[in-house]
Amino acid sequence: MTPATGTPRPSSRSWTASRSAGRWTASSPAGPWRRARCTGKTLETLALICHARQADPGGAPFLVVAPTSVAPNWAAEAARFAPGLTVVTIADTLARRGAELSELIAGADLVVTSYTLLRLDLDAHAAAEWSGLILDEAQYTKNHLSKIYQCARRLPAPFKVAITGTPMENNLMATSSCTGSSPGTRSRRR
Repeated sequence: MTPATGTPRPSSRSWTASRSAGRWTASSPAGPWRRARCTGKTLETLALICHARQADPGGAPFLVVAPTSVAPNWAAEAARFAPGLTVVTIADTLARRGAELSELIAGADLVVTSYTLLRLDLDAHAAAEWSGLILDEAQYTKNHLSKIYQCARRLPAPFKVAITGTPMENNLMATSSCTGSSPGTRSRRR
């Protein structure tokens, strides 16, 4: 705990990142990455992305999906703490922008979009190559019957990280929806 705020200090054992078979994977011993609000989840995720970029500078971008009100914060935090990352924020549908997703994300390290835009432009996002999918405020995906959950499941990525500072209900279905696994099983689905 930090003395001034009483918030937990980041632990090097919070999660691990490794590279095998040319792909980045991340895992957390606790499943979804859930920590208290304002304790650096965005910053720690940016650190993972920077680490991955150092090891594989030409890799596909990472996709961050966040609520519309939170998405601009990712670009601001990246500019402040990871200025070497090329960040693309998608704030309109691809039809409204009049551009292909591949054109917009060319050369990006990090692409930030909202849950709504992911749902509306899912086919384009699913066709793109991603180094990883980060679901910020992952409680938006906790209902396994929702369209947002289905979109997150359909999106191919070598790994998916669910981060949230909002406590979730104490049931296996909410937790398994965020992690993409079935309650009581070890899922290998991506």
